[in-house]
Formats: sequence, structure tokens, C-alpha cells
Amino acid sequence: MFTGADLRRWMSRTLPGRVMSWGLEPVRVEGLMLWERLRQPLLLDQSYLKHLTQITAIICLTMPLPSINSLRVMKIHIIQLCQRVPNFIRVSLLMARSSSWEDEMAHAAAWLALAHQGTTEETTYLTESQNYLKDDFEQYMWALGWNDKRGLVNFLLYHQLQDSRFSGNLETFIGRWLPGNDVPYTPLGLAFRLEWGNNRYAANAAFLSLLAASEGINEQAYRDFAKSQIDYMLGLVDGGRSYVVGFDSESPKRAHHRAASCPLPEDDATCNWADYHDDVDNPNTLYGALVGGPDANDLYIDERTDFTKNGVSCDYNAGFTGALAGLLHFGERS
Repeated sequence: MFTGADLRRWMSRTLPGRVMSWGLEPVRVEGLMLWERLRQPLLLDQSYLKHLTQITAIICLTMPLPSINSLRVMKIHIIQLCQRVPNFIRVSLLMARSSSWEDEMAHAAAWLALAHQGTTEETTYLTESQNYLKDDFEQYMWALGWNDKRGLVNFLLYHQLQDSRFSGNLETFIGRWLPGNDVPYTPLGLAFRLEWGNNRYAANAAFLSLLAASEGINEQAYRDFAKSQIDYMLGLVDGGRSYVVGFDSESPKRAHHRAASCPLPEDDATCNWADYHDDVDNPNTLYGALVGGPDANDLYIDERTDFTKNGVSCDYNAGFTGALAGLLHFGERS
């Protein structure tokens, strides 16, 4: 376990002298604030971890350099510092840099309201959810995903309050994904938002459209859109292919996934970068995993090293699985 004492030792070996000598104002200010607090009894609360995250992110990720002439020296110091940052901090910064936290709070409060239906807490949680959402209530929602859950919040609030503000937000967001609107389509019909893991965004939009349809909002149009996207991912469109591992003989066989690409224990007890680069199919089938998907022209190559198109993730499968359930709910068959 990484304790408070460990944190104090880590900070004393890295930040104080270097932070002040570098002359980086944002880092220096945050560093001194953090260092002063280390003299007090250490409690790893939300405020403290916020400061720790800020200073580590500034130094290790954004690398603000005061001048081009000091690039070489600064880079050396930054690398040395980042190598001393505990792994759990580095990983959390690299893997979960959400642009905001209000949508998570609004999402959680909406679910708590649903769990407390018929009680006084229901009203409290509904109010909290709306308060967290109100600052960016009608701001542009680029996509539903791990970094922005406002689409789901609007659905949950409409489901519970039947307020047209929330159904209007859903219609605005989903409408952008329908053919002929903001989101472009590949030649074979996939709504294309981003080359890195685009299937996730299309699947999430399909899921949200089916949730809205379940409330009677543009039911047929939203059902048709969702079915078209899931059919594409399953390879059920003319000229298409499946992007679900193990679904059929043409499914991806080299998903970017460590355990799937490692040899079976009885064959080889080791697993290393040679296995990652090996030009063979994965020895383990990751049944049901949705890979990232093609580019804007439906081009896809089944390469383990291509994490943008062949990566897999829980958030890739979340909306996809929900959309499959939604299609079954409506009696659709892909």
C-alpha cells in the first residue's frame, strides 16, 4: 500500500528543490501548497488528491517549458521526476483524464433518485442531479462516452420527471447522429465520430437512441438508426464484416488485448513483447469483445498493434451490449 509516509518521502526527494529552481509558476505554486500541507497530519482526502493530481499532471503530462533553450535540461529533469511518481498515480492520470466531474455527479444522483422512488430522498437526488447538470444543460454534447455522460443523465431525468427540457436535449443529441446531419457516415453506413475506437461512439449513440425510443421519443426513427449501427458492427450489411470477436469466421482474431495475445500456460509460461508483435492470431479468443472499428472509408486491418482500430475496452462493449438488449426489447432481430 502507498501510505502517507511514502508520499512524504517521494515529495521530499523530488519536488521542493527542483520545482523552485525551474521557475514554473503554476508548478511552483501548487508544489508549495502541497509541500506546506505535508507538514501536517496526512489525510488522503479529495482536496489533497486534487492537488497531487494537478501538480503531477502539470509536470509529467503537459511538460510546460519556459523557453526552447532549456528544453534539453528541462526534459531530463522531468523524466527523472516522472520516473519517481508512483505507478498508480501515473496510470490514473493517463487513463482517466476526464474533462469534468459534474456529469458523473449528475449521473449518480439521477440513479440514486431512481433507487429512492417514493421517498423524500427521491426529490433531493433529482434536485441535485439537475443542479449538477444546469451549468452546461444545453451545451453541445459531442458523444456519449466515459468522458461525457450527459446523454444518459438527460434520459434518466426525463424518465423520472417527463420534463420536455430533457427530451428536447435527447432529440438534439441523437438527431445529430441520424443520416444527413452533423455526424458523417462511412460508405457502408457506420456513423463516424472519431478514428480511435469509433465503434464505441456509434454503439453508445445507438444505445441512447433505444432508451429514448422506449419513452416514445421518435421511436421508429431511433430504432432504425440503432439497428443500422449494430448490424454494421455484426457484419450484417452488404460488403461489411463483423467487429465482434468470436462472432463468426471473419471476426477479428488479433484484438489488442494482453491476455488474449499471451500463449497458453501449458505452451509457454512467459508472455512478452515478442508475443505482442508475433504475426499470428491470438491464442485465446476474447469472445464478445467489440474492437475499435474501421476508418472513415470502412478500411480495417486486423492488426494487434493497431490499438485505434483493434483495441478493446469495457466502455466499447457497454453501449453495444445495451443496444443489443434494446433491440431485443423491441423485438428486432439482426
